[in-house]
Amino acid sequence: MVNIEEKIFEFDITHDLGHIKRVTYNARKIAEKEGGNLEIVTYAALLHDIAKKDEVEGKIKDHALEGAHRAEEFLIQLNYKNASDVAYCIASHKLKKANILEANILIDADKLDLLGYTGLARILMNKKRKSLEEHLKYIETKIFKIPENMNTETGRKIALEKIKIIEEYYKGIKEEIKNTYR
Repeated sequence: MVNIEEKIFEFDITHDLGHIKRVTYNARKIAEKEGGNLEIVTYAALLHDIAKKDEVEGKIKDHALEGAHRAEEFLIQLNYKNASDVAYCIASHKLKKANILEANILIDADKLDLLGYTGLARILMNKKRKSLEEHLKYIETKIFKIPENMNTETGRKIALEKIKIIEEYYKGIKEEIKNTYR
């Protein structure tokens, strides 16, 4: 029998292996509480960004759809019976909400990686935003909305804990900026 998890790491997952591991951890944690299929959630999380590098390089338009296609082909070759469910989760992971629990778990797990200390580091390292003010605007308009937009109760609880780190940072830096310009 082929170990699918070992085969998955043969892919060029150069987007960020740490991100893949954190999303997989969070997805499994949510699935255990919410009752989702742990195997489908695990494979979907491990493979959800397999086409991200090609999107970043401009070779494809949508890494979620292309990644779903690649993952399904890969899993079919390994005779995995739930390949289409994994593909659906991957295709849906950029949406706000999906039609099956496992896809909603992946959506939540991916969002959780934008929260907490790691999430804060990822936000500030993003080169798309060129100034501190742009980072703060992103936090205000996108990050603070994450907890209320979670699809699962477990995801929401985790998000509410992790958002506190972002809120503390945001409050502190806004205070520093205010004091600087007095």
